[in-house]
Amino acid sequence: ASPRLAGQAFLLRGRIPDEVLFPLFSLADVYCTPSEMEGFGMSAAQAAAAGTALVSSDLVPFAAQYGGDAAWLVPAGDEDGFATALETLLDDDDERQRRGHQLLEATRALDWVEVTRAFLGHLRSSFRKDGPHERR
Repeated sequence: ASPRLAGQAFLLRGRIPDEVLFPLFSLADVYCTPSEMEGFGMSAAQAAAAGTALVSSDLVPFAAQYGGDAAWLVPAGDEDGFATALETLLDDDDERQRRGHQLLEATRALDWVEVTRAFLGHLRSSFRKDGPHERR
């Protein structure tokens, strides 16, 4: 889409072994997922957990629900929008690092210990002490 991205971007196809995923995400400046159909967006979440800036279609649930202002959301199918986002982040080290750090923080909400703790807290506050079946 953009000659400026030539030599700076590459496309991976097929299955990537699990043991190389985190190193790849950690080495990348930006992870881009233009997906038009996604269950949750595990690859986007994995990139975020590595502190990598994220450009994502607006149809990737992780990016839309957890990414906040840190994930750069682009309408699915908007090739120019994806190219603009990638060019901007590749040209602006500070912005790219700020977004990557915010995404890393956002993934803490996905930690199973934290999710379980929050769920148990919700259950405790939802029920009376004198009986588990009576709601407040």
